[in-house]
Amino acid sequence: LLAVNPAFAAMFGYETPEEIKTAIIDLKTDLYVNPEDREKLLSKLWIDGKVNEFELPFKHKDGSVVWAANNARIVNQGDNSWIEGSLRDVTKRRKAELELHRTKSELEKTVIKRTEQLTLTNKELRQAHDELKEAKDWAESANRLKSEFLANMSHEIRTPMNGVIGMTSLLMQTDMSEQQLDYAQTI
Repeated sequence: LLAVNPAFAAMFGYETPEEIKTAIIDLKTDLYVNPEDREKLLSKLWIDGKVNEFELPFKHKDGSVVWAANNARIVNQGDNSWIEGSLRDVTKRRKAELELHRTKSELEKTVIKRTEQLTLTNKELRQAHDELKEAKDWAESANRLKSEFLANMSHEIRTPMNGVIGMTSLLMQTDMSEQQLDYAQTI
């Protein structure tokens, strides 16, 4: 770190620019959470000459992570080149995005679980509906059979009974003993 301002030092938990410059001996391992991120940043800078809103996680003095959006450019002056830029702390936004992602993921899991439950309930309802329809069809068929049976039985009983009643009526018109008349009337 050649030059830093007080805001840069404060972002990482240091009191002064001198304190952070003394504490950070190796930028790659002392400041970056993932040393390979520094290589990605430098590679993009050398290829494009600048980076805009290039977000990376950095190490805070207390060990926590500070997410910062990097805006930097390569400055060439004669034979000398250096990088100048600024960092903007986006930790709160990143935490909010992470929480939003976590909440979204939980919500998606809940939706999937509820969808599975509803699908199973719908399947059970369809099965119950089919069973009820089958029972209704069976009951209607049984009722038709009962009605047909009763109609047939009524016909089967009525036909011979008409003959019995008719013959009894004729019998009662003949001379009979009192006992025979009583039997005929009973019939």
